Amino acid sequence: MPTDRSQVVAIRLDYATWERYSAEASAKHLGLSTYLRQRLEEQDRLLAEFASLRQSMEDLAAPASAGTSGGGAAPGVALETLLLCRAMAQPQRVDMVQSEVRRVGLDVWEGPAPTTSRRSR
Repeated sequence: MPTDRSQVVAIRLDYATWERYSAEASAKHLGLSTYLRQRLEEQDRLLAEFASLRQSMEDLAAPASAGTSGGGAAPGVALETLLLCRAMAQPQRVDMVQSEVRRVGLDVWEGPAPTTSRRSR
């Protein structure tokens, strides 16, 4: 039994996928296994953030859908949150999140791309 707590996991990739990941790893001066481990860890982190954002959005929408007063700001807050997240996210991450939204059977918001200009206050 190994003395360290890490475990080796063997995975099978088709040649095209192996070639793509190898090139990406090489461009970052990483070994393939390190690169794939970092990708998996990043995806786990993003999925956890997405779940947290989803819960926050559901919490914001709950008063409005329950018919109580005080939920009037929820759509504005939700839209602002969405636009801020899209402005910070890389296009591939937006695609990943939109795929998850579609997977759970929800519509993806298709508004205009966020702008970087700031309005005067």
